[in-house]
Amino acid sequence: MGQLSLPDRFVLSLWCLGFAVGTSTHLMDIFSRGIFAYTYAPFWMNAFWTSLTLLDPLVVALLLLVRRAGIVLGGMVMVADLAINTYAGTLPAMAPGSYQFVLQWIFGLFVFATAGRLWPAPRS
Repeated sequence: MGQLSLPDRFVLSLWCLGFAVGTSTHLMDIFSRGIFAYTYAPFWMNAFWTSLTLLDPLVVALLLLVRRAGIVLGGMVMVADLAINTYAGTLPAMAPGSYQFVLQWIFGLFVFATAGRLWPAPRS
């Protein structure tokens, strides 16, 4: 893997922090309310949100060990998470416009906007 500049290391750190926050959020929900903590949502949403407890830290590990794989998986996780959470916001039991939803969109846009700068250059 190529060396990262100081600004790019900062960007990579923000990626890792964002996915670590996601991990801790889902873990807290599971510890406080059980494995399928989101009783107001359909089972498939519950299963997806619970799977983020494994996917989010996997993104962090891959970002640190195999950056390209981490960038690809991180992008895929964000696309799925934003799509599902946007749909969830249309459900009567969900509170649209919550600050967590807004922060997640900001983080998602940050991930999409910075993925290219983190992509390692090909080896010579």
